[in-house]
Amino acid sequence: MTLKQPPTKVRRRRSPADARKEILAGGEQFLRTHPWHELTIDKVMACTTLSRPSFYVHFTDRLDLLVQLGAEVSATLSERSDRASWLSGQGSPYAIARGALEGLVALYAEHGTLIKAVVEASYHEDVIA
Repeated sequence: MTLKQPPTKVRRRRSPADARKEILAGGEQFLRTHPWHELTIDKVMACTTLSRPSFYVHFTDRLDLLVQLGAEVSATLSERSDRASWLSGQGSPYAIARGALEGLVALYAEHGTLIKAVVEASYHEDVIA
C-alpha cells in the first residue's frame, strides 16, 4: 500500500512587489474568516504560494502586516471620501456628501473585517492604537 502525499504548493518566482501584494492579500483573506488574535505568520503564509521566510522580506511581524494593511485601507478611505470635494465647497453639498458616503459604505463592505481587526488589535497593541 502506498501513501499519497498531500499536494504541494506550486511556488513561482515573482517580483518583490507582487510577493508583497500576495502576502497582504493572504493576511486580509485570513482576517475575513478569523479574528485578529488567531492570525499568525504561518496562517497568513498558508493563504499564499510563498514560503514563511518570504514574509520577513516584506514585514517585520504580524503587527507590521496589520499596519500596512490598515495604511492601504486608509489611503483608499481618503480616495473614496473625496476630501477635496468636501473642503472645496464646489458643487452640490448633497451630491458631494452622497458620493462620499457611498464610497465609505463600499469601503466598509469590501474591507470591514480588516477594519474590525485593526480596532481589535488597537486594544492590545500600542503600535496599532
